[in-house]
Amino acid sequence: MQYLLANHATRLIFEHSANHSDRPMFLYLPFQDTHSPLQAPDEFVRLYPNVKNDNRRVFSGMVSALDSAVGRVMKALKTAEMYNNTIVVFTADVTLSYTTHLATTKFLKHFSERRPSAGSRK
Repeated sequence: MQYLLANHATRLIFEHSANHSDRPMFLYLPFQDTHSPLQAPDEFVRLYPNVKNDNRRVFSGMVSALDSAVGRVMKALKTAEMYNNTIVVFTADVTLSYTTHLATTKFLKHFSERRPSAGSRK
């Protein structure tokens, strides 16, 4: 999904730069990752062959795919010479109810490495 959104956003950026460069542009780009279900393009999942936990490997691929899509949009802004006159705001839509918190905690447990915290005694 983020691939399609990034494609559309870059197309809008270049069209605006070519046809309306004297006017401001507002672009709302609501990337949906990294929400469930755990799905990522294979090219990004394959970046993490050393991650043994399947869920964690796919989640890592999701984050990389999102990062790639954001990078493509930022590159388009630079290429269109709009980057230096642009404000980019990143927000999250995470609002946790108690039930969501429990589910998220269980979900994230699969990704923890259980390392001792700094300064802890063994």
